[in-house]
Amino acid sequence: MAQKLLIISTLPFLLFTGCANVGQSKEPTLFHEKDQDEIHQTLRLYERMFVSENLDVLDEIFHPMAMLCWQSENPHTLSLEECRKDLRETFGRRNYSSVKIYDTQTEISENVAKLTCKEIHSLEDVDFDDKYNVYITLVRSQGRWRILTKVTARQANKLSISDSSTEEWR
Repeated sequence: MAQKLLIISTLPFLLFTGCANVGQSKEPTLFHEKDQDEIHQTLRLYERMFVSENLDVLDEIFHPMAMLCWQSENPHTLSLEECRKDLRETFGRRNYSSVKIYDTQTEISENVAKLTCKEIHSLEDVDFDDKYNVYITLVRSQGRWRILTKVTARQANKLSISDSSTEEWR
């Protein structure tokens, strides 16, 4: 009798905890793998836009209400149209040899994705690369993943004092 009572009282607890964990698996699902691939394609289009100087791509990769923020020595925020104007002027002055997004960490929840990554811009006319920490929010819009917000912060050269000398971290 005590054994039956223990089983009867434990069974609802086991069922509840089992059901509570449904859908919380850390394993990638086919659905999330497809989303990851589509987000990856959006990021690759973004990278290629700089080298090709094709501003028509902006409408494919950015949501119409997108906001882009830069946190640097000159912090500013741009709408998509202001970004288009800014890039048109930049492309007239600079030649990008490459733009690369890497070290991406993505969280997807239904139709919203949060991305943390790094971005590097290589220009043909300078001897250094611009490196950034980037935070992106994407939304599924019109059947594809589009960037809604992008916050970019230039990576600062970090200095460390060791053995009474200063050296740059890389």
